[in-house]
Amino acid sequence: MNNENFNDLISSIFLYIGTKVVLTRNYLNVSLLNSSTGIVKELFYDANKPAFALPKFVFADFDIECTEETFFSNDISRKG
Repeated sequence: MNNENFNDLISSIFLYIGTKVVLTRNYLNVSLLNSSTGIVKELFYDANKPAFALPKFVFADFDIECTEETFFSNDISRKG
């Protein structure tokens, strides 16, 4: 993919558990704003994709208390 698909952001990224990440858009429904910083806690891959595929989901903790329904609604440790 070229960078035009990502609003001129680099189209590749290296993530690992503990990587600091920065949001580049607002998610007002969960009080996350552009430039909020978080830490990658888990990477979820599609079992049907080859190794080195992009993760299907990235779980990053932004250290806020989310009051909306979350993907991990039964796990209090993942409310950030």
